[in-house]
Amino acid sequence: MSAATPRVSVVIPVWNGERTIAATLDSVLAQTVRDIEVLVIDDGSTDGTAAIVSKSADSRVALHRFENRGLAASRNRGMRLARGEFIAFVDADDLWRPERLARQLEALDAAPTAALAYSFTDCIDEGGTVVGPGSYIVAEGRVYERLLVWNFLDNGSSMIARRDALLASGGFDETLPAAEDWDLWLRIAWHHEFACVPHADVLYRLSPGAMSSRIGRQESACELVFARALDRIAPGPQRDRLGREGRGNLARYFTGRALTAEAPRLALSYWWRFLRQTPRRWHDAPVLGRFLGRIAIVALLPGPLARRISATLRRIAGPERRPRH
Repeated sequence: MSAATPRVSVVIPVWNGERTIAATLDSVLAQTVRDIEVLVIDDGSTDGTAAIVSKSADSRVALHRFENRGLAASRNRGMRLARGEFIAFVDADDLWRPERLARQLEALDAAPTAALAYSFTDCIDEGGTVVGPGSYIVAEGRVYERLLVWNFLDNGSSMIARRDALLASGGFDETLPAAEDWDLWLRIAWHHEFACVPHADVLYRLSPGAMSSRIGRQESACELVFARALDRIAPGPQRDRLGREGRGNLARYFTGRALTAEAPRLALSYWWRFLRQTPRRWHDAPVLGRFLGRIAIVALLPGPLARRISATLRRIAGPERRPRH
């Protein structure tokens, strides 16, 4: 590792990630921005993760091993070790396209008052095949209310932030079992502007296997984050409207999560909540209809066939663009 301060510190939290860590690391090292340090934070892995990372001959890679404390703690550990002017995160099963960092740095250089830049996301399956787009939402400047009602960053691997602003935010809340990234982005957005890179430079891996068992925990965490963030808004009609829209969007989000987890009954319950909580039922009718069709496909067809058809429908439908306030 060079003694010179790198422009970007890339933090990769990992726990038992031997199946994907090599590909993730390769995608980071293939960035067109070369002035980086790569901090792999091993959160007490018991598999071959550390051995795989240790094989890297790139001097920019540093492996740091700790006892297991969870994803938020690993990200915070990486933040404290980071030396770069900017800090970016990537989970150990996600990938970046080569121009990801270059485009984000260009966006922040062009917007000196912005503390954070994010890129669009494409979703991939366990084999690395693109199965559909993320939100593809452009939101710049003061974005707090838009981020409150819909986490348009999509995941923790899509952003880069100025180190000073990130540290001043207090880092990730280690008491949250999920949604700790959304919580931190909201705290940053309360004080700072955002910039957007409208390119799908992030590949977010969907892993259906263990997802259904985590949905309830994630839902509880999202509801807590949402409630805390909504409380920052002064009481009145605007907060009431944001509350209704945000809760409807959470139901919409978890409909999709349940479908990815191949849990059609759970998806149907979230779909019904989305239907009841959205005031623009005619406006959202296409989304409601597509969800209902995908629920039927997952419920009636064998898993592999259902996944292929669902992926095709998602690609045809394109990004689920959210309306502006």
